[in-house]
Amino acid sequence: EGSALSLLEAFSCATPVACSDIPVFKEFAGDTAIYFDPTSSTDIGEKIKTGLKDEELRRKLIALGLRKIQQYSWEKTISEHLRVFRETI
Repeated sequence: EGSALSLLEAFSCATPVACSDIPVFKEFAGDTAIYFDPTSSTDIGEKIKTGLKDEELRRKLIALGLRKIQQYSWEKTISEHLRVFRETI
């Protein structure tokens, strides 16, 4: 998928994120995720195992994700959508 909503949901649940190494995710998540080659089941498995076994990395990713989620809120989302709608009209 190419939407960051699933990443936001994981961050808000204090879950470390492993996701496809695609531009939209790299731009959105930055250093808050482990990236894997979406065409390689081996790489996907290895990166998920790394995220599960490396406790220090897990703690770091959880902390970064919780910090990242603070940048977003439903109020801000609604406000930005209304701004765009008003500018369009």
